[in-house]
Amino acid sequence: MPKAEATKDTLKTPLSVLVPEKCIHVGSDLTKCDKDSLIAFLHENQDVFAWSANDLEGISRDLMQHNLDVAKGGKPQKQKMRKMSTKRAKAKVQRLLDVGVIRLV
Repeated sequence: MPKAEATKDTLKTPLSVLVPEKCIHVGSDLTKCDKDSLIAFLHENQDVFAWSANDLEGISRDLMQHNLDVAKGGKPQKQKMRKMSTKRAKAKVQRLLDVGVIRLV
């Protein structure tokens, strides 16, 4: 299956006038008509975007939930160590717990 390639040049545009730091990138190689219609579509549907875990607060797990299917007796694979400060890691986990995106099992 062919992999999608990112365009080299993009047009950065805010999704909302009220929150200009929330921007989208649209390929500059699109025709003006396609670009305008895509931006209009994204503006109309901006309420479905989650910019951070805090935006997911109050969304039911019945709507969408991911589970990891791990085979019983499967051998764990060791991955390369990714270093993150303990303070930052705890803050990140706490933020996800606070909004209910993850839970203790």
